[in-house]
Amino acid sequence: MKIKSGRMKLIKNPNSKKHFVEIKGDDLFNVLIETGDKVLHDEHIHETPIRDNLFNYETRQRDWSRIFNEPMYLNKPDSGVATSGCSIPIIFEDENLIVVDKPCGIPVHPTQSYFYNSITEILRQETMNLSLRTIPSDSELNQGQFLPCHRIDKLTSGVLMIGKNNETVSNIKKLMKSKSLRKEYIARVKGKFPLTFDQCQDNIVYMYAMKNIIKEFKNPMTYFKRISYDPVLNESIVHCKPITGFPHQIRIHLRNLGYPITNDPLYSEGKIYDKVIKNRDEINDNFIQDYVIKANLNRDKLDTNLKCEICLKSIYFDPEPSDIELYLHSLSYQDENNWKFETPLPLWSHI
Repeated sequence: MKIKSGRMKLIKNPNSKKHFVEIKGDDLFNVLIETGDKVLHDEHIHETPIRDNLFNYETRQRDWSRIFNEPMYLNKPDSGVATSGCSIPIIFEDENLIVVDKPCGIPVHPTQSYFYNSITEILRQETMNLSLRTIPSDSELNQGQFLPCHRIDKLTSGVLMIGKNNETVSNIKKLMKSKSLRKEYIARVKGKFPLTFDQCQDNIVYMYAMKNIIKEFKNPMTYFKRISYDPVLNESIVHCKPITGFPHQIRIHLRNLGYPITNDPLYSEGKIYDKVIKNRDEINDNFIQDYVIKANLNRDKLDTNLKCEICLKSIYFDPEPSDIELYLHSLSYQDENNWKFETPLPLWSHI
């Protein structure tokens, strides 16, 4: 079907600038594929959308000394940010590492229904100049690799380190495992977070009900400190320092403490995982099934009742900008003896 429709083709001499040959259609049935040839084909996919305007950096400036009134918090970020013509703000870049201020609502790397709409793919596409070549060579493709050094949720914004080679990624991951890397986040939560509260060590019970994935992570540690409180909104800005780095650690710990992130689509009051679960043993099949029903109901609300003319898959409404933003921001990553990467405070923290 793909051959007949012209969606599959064979490239002879793909590394040649002038002498490559493109073969497609019925001609493909009469040609022998040889070593070095490249077979290309088109795929029809539906990709989940992200924000059109990924980032507005000028709205993110604020005097840090008014927020963090202790000496250890007085470091200010640089006033300017190098973007290199990229739509994702670049905090730092050299031959081994690129550090970006990740926008909210976009995954770090291709996953599930995201491919091109991911940080690594956007960086790769915007930094590789393939305009002079119909078919890129293997060496050109390898130059465009971006390898995440750590995990950050799709909805979370802030500091994200991406290696340009395996050695750099390995070195960063070793720092994380040794716990010598200091991470700082900022969150906006419901309620008046107590000034006297210091830490949370609840086990992390991470669930993905739709795939029947349930994991328990023990001995986590997160330190918290309230920065400000707005009595009108009844919301607080909280400084978070995770010592460990388990999935959804900060979000789950804040939920367990009774101060969930204000717009958390999973752990806030009335959402899918609003119930506090501290042990894997508390979960049974009926428990999971209830969560699957909730998730399906939420998905059904976005169904347009229309079908794609090509693949006949269901078409869903685009999410609202507010649906792909989480009031959780990766503020800084620091190797105390060598370097520190940090960003300005997010606009939503200005309460």
